[in-house]
Amino acid sequence: MQDLGGEAALSTQEKVIVDLCVRSKLLIDSIDAWLLRQPNLINTRKRTLIGVVKERQSIADGLTKNLQVLGLKRVLQPTQTLESYIAEKYGTRDDSDGTEAPDAPGSTTGDQDDQEARPAEGVHPEGN
Repeated sequence: MQDLGGEAALSTQEKVIVDLCVRSKLLIDSIDAWLLRQPNLINTRKRTLIGVVKERQSIADGLTKNLQVLGLKRVLQPTQTLESYIAEKYGTRDDSDGTEAPDAPGSTTGDQDDQEARPAEGVHPEGN
């Protein structure tokens, strides 16, 4: 489902098709395992493949059609904008009443200008 843009991006109909694809794939894998254990896949009396091979192919064809309906290209999930991430993480600023919300951690406002103006302890601005 991730290749289709995530579960939230799928319609109910698409989810049903995904479910059918999963079941078909499980059946095909089970049939393949059984077929590989058989000593012979040919009915020698009739000179034909055993019937399970034809049924397996029919299921595989149905799986292929369902996959084509869903699309074979990967769909990327929409990315979140920086603004929406910040709003989600730290809340939004409410400037409508003239007051500002508290600054987000790591923001650069207020006293930082004062800190930049003062030299760090043990450091002399003259270089001595």
